[in-house]
Amino acid sequence: MSFSDVTRGQGSFVGRTKARDFYNSFKEMKTVTDSIYEPTGSNEYSAFSVMGKTGFKLRGTKGGEITNGITSGSIYNVGLSYVSASGGVSVNLYR
Repeated sequence: MSFSDVTRGQGSFVGRTKARDFYNSFKEMKTVTDSIYEPTGSNEYSAFSVMGKTGFKLRGTKGGEITNGITSGSIYNVGLSYVSASGGVSVNLYR
């Protein structure tokens, strides 16, 4: 079929808009305060932030443990398999 044979309404649609990158845009947040939380399976979160300086223990989904060295309020794009928060510290999990 040549171009001249195509009438209005025929032919395929060609999308010309670039897909938007939603890096660092999260749709859900869970806050862990003074408790232990172990997300499993489809309930895993892909990022976290810590509000406070000490009193937390975090374990990454692929291993490794974090107990200090975190900047309060910064978002880290690391999934966690274990979260423990105590002493007024809160850990926000993002998905």
